[in-house]
Amino acid sequence: NVVFSSSLANPVTEKSFSLTIGNANYLPTTEHYYEFVSDLDISWTNAKIAAENRTYFGLKGYLVTILSQEEAQISSEQAQGTGWIGGTDEETEGVWKWATGPEAGTIFWTGRASGTTPNYANWNNNEPNDFRENNNTGEDYAHITDPSIGISGAWNDLPNIGGNNLYRAQGYIVEYGGSTGDPTLNISASTSIYIPEI
Repeated sequence: NVVFSSSLANPVTEKSFSLTIGNANYLPTTEHYYEFVSDLDISWTNAKIAAENRTYFGLKGYLVTILSQEEAQISSEQAQGTGWIGGTDEETEGVWKWATGPEAGTIFWTGRASGTTPNYANWNNNEPNDFRENNNTGEDYAHITDPSIGISGAWNDLPNIGGNNLYRAQGYIVEYGGSTGDPTLNISASTSIYIPEI
């Protein structure tokens, strides 16, 4: 049974939810699965390799590529602190591309904080900024920020090794689905409940 209750005077009259077997969360609009993997201080490069070595009921894993607000929401709700995602501008400074999964090579942002997107991006306040500290290493890898920093679920750029304190890598977010050769699964269902107005 699924039970919904609210103490709000005007609760949302429709709630959508999905059910699936296993540990990953299912998003009906993409028909993909999403999972946060805890791995303290993992680098972006190692997270990319680790994600690509994971499978979920035969689906190939990859660092998440976030193409919509719904994907941003499901990814950020799972992240337990700073979590790597599949974006990078390591090839050309300021040209942010998805480097993983079926979207590999797709440009999603051009420029720094005042840049533009041809589709969808969810940068945090004044990001990306390619901030350079004493070691002069640029920030070429994208992550979902810790929930306590700026906009919940927004992105930031960091060096490959991550950062300190709230910018310390806590793990990475894996997306499953959409890869060539993936099997067709029937392990999830989604529906909505409608709250009657009193």
